[in-house]
Amino acid sequence: MKNLYVLLFLILTSSACLGQNLELTPNSSESLSTSSVLTEEEKSKLYIELKSIENHIKAIETKRNFMKSKPEEMKIAESQNWFAEMEKIEKELIERKRKIIYLLN
Repeated sequence: MKNLYVLLFLILTSSACLGQNLELTPNSSESLSTSSVLTEEEKSKLYIELKSIENHIKAIETKRNFMKSKPEEMKIAESQNWFAEMEKIEKELIERKRKIIYLLN
């Protein structure tokens, strides 16, 4: 049970950190979209952000599968509205990922 709380804490703190990153980067991507050519440094930053988003999505999937495999954990997650919250975060991540891929192509 203690491991569950630690895992949940890590996921929530990483989502909070990534959420801050997502709030900061749209301004930079909007300025990037006005220019037709990305520098190598800009591309590198976008690839790093893309990898971070993919890792976060995988972490959400892993945690979701864990919760669904344990009835008592599923009850706790549902009572705390965890599934809906993670679905919202996952949609935001997928949208940001789509924008990054568009910028890189």
